[in-house]
Amino acid sequence: NKGLGSDAIRTLVKYLFKYMGIRRCRIEVVSKNPRAIRAYEKAGFQHIYTYIRKGIVWHVMERTAQRLEYILLANDQNYDLI
Repeated sequence: NKGLGSDAIRTLVKYLFKYMGIRRCRIEVVSKNPRAIRAYEKAGFQHIYTYIRKGIVWHVMERTAQRLEYILLANDQNYDLI
C-alpha cells in the first residue's frame, strides 16, 4: 500500500519507451484486482475495453509513448516525470 507497484510499473514503462523503442504498452488485468488496476492507472494506463473469457472479466489497458512525449514537452525542466 506504499505505491511500490505503481513505481515499478512507471519505471518499467519508462525503460521500455526510452531504451527499447516501444511505442505502445498494452496489458490485461482481471477485474477482481482493483489495486492492480489503480496502479496501472497511476502509471498512465487508460482503459481500452473489457471482455469476458471463461467467465472471468478482463480489462485491457494501454499506455502510449505519445503521452510520455507530451509530458516531457509540457515540463521541459524535468525529464523524469514518469
